[in-house]
Order: sequence, then structure tokens, then C-alpha cells
Amino acid sequence: MTEKQGVVHNPRGIHLRPCGELLKAAQNFKSKIEVIAPDGRCGDVRSALAICALALASGSGFTVRAEGEDEEAACSRIHELLESVFDFH
Repeated sequence: MTEKQGVVHNPRGIHLRPCGELLKAAQNFKSKIEVIAPDGRCGDVRSALAICALALASGSGFTVRAEGEDEEAACSRIHELLESVFDFH
């Protein structure tokens, strides 16, 4: 199991559009990937609604946990996206 902690930098937090990007990225990996909110709630990255329900606002901490054959790459990619400042203009 691989875990990485981070902070949300997107000014609007992790809303439905960033969740869609997370979902697309997760499809490239075989590992089970979860995001854990500061209060301990978990969401499967392959479910946009589960990630949105975590209500990760700008400045929120999070943990990405991945388990499986490509866990390190999966954890790093999802962590990178969660810390991104998405530009949807």
C-alpha cells in the first residue's frame, strides 16, 4: 500500500469537473485508489460523486491511498491532480 498526503490548491476546491479528471486518470491504473479527507471519510477515485462528497475545499488536506500492482504510479498521479490548480477556461 502506498500513501501520499497533500493539500488542495485549486481555488474552487475539488468539484465535479476536477473529479472527472481524476476519474479519467484512475482508468489508466489497475490499483484500488482512495482519497481520504481530513475527517477520515474515504472516496473511491473511480466515483466522481464519492470524491465530490468529500467536499475538499481549497486549503484542505487529503491523503491518497493506492493498493495494487501499479500503486506507486497511481498514487503519484492522483496526488498530482488533487494538488493541481485546474484551468477549465
